[in-house]
Amino acid sequence: MQEKGGGRRRRRRRRHKHRFERDMHPPLTLHRHPMCAEIIEQFQKCHADHPIGKFFNECTELKIKLDRCFREEKALKRKANHEESKKLRERLQAYRKENAEKTTE
Repeated sequence: MQEKGGGRRRRRRRRHKHRFERDMHPPLTLHRHPMCAEIIEQFQKCHADHPIGKFFNECTELKIKLDRCFREEKALKRKANHEESKKLRERLQAYRKENAEKTTE
């Protein structure tokens, strides 16, 4: 019996990008990225000052700085979230232990 669709499926290969090669950056809102506010303003000013040059690597150095700043910011957030999850996990284990003792009594 033949499958629906009738033929073989083709798999798409994912192309891995270089570490610095990125398609897009996250939305450049200052309130979401306070650590990178100065670089964001410089990057936006560069785009405003060079409306055509931005397509020809005029603002590339700022883009690389911005990507590095976002990476650092994300690492700090990740570390803070990890610490927070450790605290919550400890509270949960203490709560479970307390409930286990109550049910055995």
